Order: sequence, then C-alpha cells, then structure tokens
Amino acid sequence: MNKSKVEKVNFHSEILGKEMSMCVYLPEEYNTSRPLPVLYFLHGRSGSENIIYEMDINNKADRMIKAGEIKPIIIVCPRIENSRGINSSLVYKEVSNSVDNNRIINLGMY
Repeated sequence: MNKSKVEKVNFHSEILGKEMSMCVYLPEEYNTSRPLPVLYFLHGRSGSENIIYEMDINNKADRMIKAGEIKPIIIVCPRIENSRGINSSLVYKEVSNSVDNNRIINLGMY
C-alpha cells in the first residue's frame, strides 16, 4: 500500500501573471484510477500554503481515516496571499449586477 504524502505543486497563473504554489495531501488510498473527494483548505490572511505542514494535516487526516472518522480525501491548500481567496489580476471585467443596476462588479480584481 502507498504511504500518504504532501506534495508542493508550483504552477504559473496566466490570469495573475505570476508563479503560484499549493500543497496537496494525498492519502494512502490515493491512486489515479479512483476519484476521491477534495477539500480546499484555505489559510488565513497572513498565512501561506505551508500551513498544511505547520498544522501536521497529513498525520491528522491519516489518523482520522484509519479511525473511520472520515473517508479518504484529498486536501488542497493553495496560496491565496492576502486575497481572501479571490486572487487579484491586473486584467478585469466590469459586469452589471442583475439585481442592482447601480452596482458594478469587477471580475478578476479586488
């Protein structure tokens, strides 16, 4: 059987125009032939994706899976910086609010 692990994944965001990263917990039961549910674990405003290591999420999740408290699950902790989960981009689009015509929504920028 595989051992659970946390992998750091780096990628380039075309929308944000910069390198980003995320940490991904893969349980022992993970294999590419069977889909598993995904939990998106968002760090606090001044945190980072590394909180998955700091909080020892992999050992806690392993323990809960083995105890039958939760089913096997993938946990993804993306870097969200100070965006509150809505990353900003220099490219944005103004959209009218269908409920309130006096309100404009900026998609892609905070």
